[in-house]
Amino acid sequence: MGTLGRGHNEAWLYMKGGQVPIAPIEDPTGLEWSRTLNDVSDATVNIATGQHGECCSVYGNIGTWGHEIVMFRDGKRAWEGPITNIKWRKGGVSIIAQDVLARTKRKATTERFVLNPAFVVDQAYSDLLDCFATNDPNVLAHVQVLSGGTGPTITRDVKIYGGYWYDQLLELTKAGLMWTTVGRRTLLWPSTRTLGLTATLLPAFHMSGEVEIEEDGMELATDTVAVNDEGLFGSNFTGADPFYGQVEQIISSDALTADSLNSVAGQHGELHRPAPLTLNVPQGSVLSCDAPFDIEELVAGTTVPVKVESGLCRSLLATQQLTSMTVTQDSNGEKVAITVQPLSGVLT
Repeated sequence: MGTLGRGHNEAWLYMKGGQVPIAPIEDPTGLEWSRTLNDVSDATVNIATGQHGECCSVYGNIGTWGHEIVMFRDGKRAWEGPITNIKWRKGGVSIIAQDVLARTKRKATTERFVLNPAFVVDQAYSDLLDCFATNDPNVLAHVQVLSGGTGPTITRDVKIYGGYWYDQLLELTKAGLMWTTVGRRTLLWPSTRTLGLTATLLPAFHMSGEVEIEEDGMELATDTVAVNDEGLFGSNFTGADPFYGQVEQIISSDALTADSLNSVAGQHGELHRPAPLTLNVPQGSVLSCDAPFDIEELVAGTTVPVKVESGLCRSLLATQQLTSMTVTQDSNGEKVAITVQPLSGVLT
């Protein structure tokens, strides 16, 4: 372990599809790439071209969507996707790219009507098949469905030209889909599955930033009801709690099927009673070189146990979910920062 903060990152220009290299980006003044849960990630490369425009034979001829950025870390492909924005300035160029699922933001929906309940993760895969049916820039071959045929179910009515396939990914996320990209791979899995588990993070030794333990009463639910757009509902109502009283929460999504309402309400209730204890880790906290992870483990959606044993009035062993990981490199070297969200916490 102990490799974070010591990696060497390089950026290359590729043709659309990520298979034909154009040229390495030599001596960037700074670069950054990320992994994100349930959203499209991005990358940035800043280049100094000199006051007289050296290197313009390359950077003056690149274009959005037709060219891609591929990031290598220690010689391994770590991130890639189409260029979506370029800024040419006197003495420099800034390139912004988004991962391969950025193309779903500019692919219009076709018609889809699902009357019988279907698994949300399988629907997401079908959406990607439709999205790239007419033009596939080397995306579909790298889609991985984890635990297909399991998890939450939905019914749907997607209209032709009703929006973009990206909007449908976000809607399916509300109904229990989880997704991320790692390099060129797209991972799809149901919320009922655990993606992976890292070693325990000790904030006092492994990261910057001060943590805090929080009990948020607004996250408590002694009774939960799940509602869909047809007015159907399911619940885990049990009445007033002897200590908390009656604290209700409503979960609403158009995609929820009649068969899934009770299970969604029950799953929500299990996570929100008793009042959740969470460990708040500052967004973008930089990991130290001694953090017990490899970069390959830091996939958005992975579970990260975090343990606080001193410095606060309470000690806590918390289960966190990695929602984003960002790698930056400049003249000072590499930094690896993470953002996590609470899943649960137990006082110790």
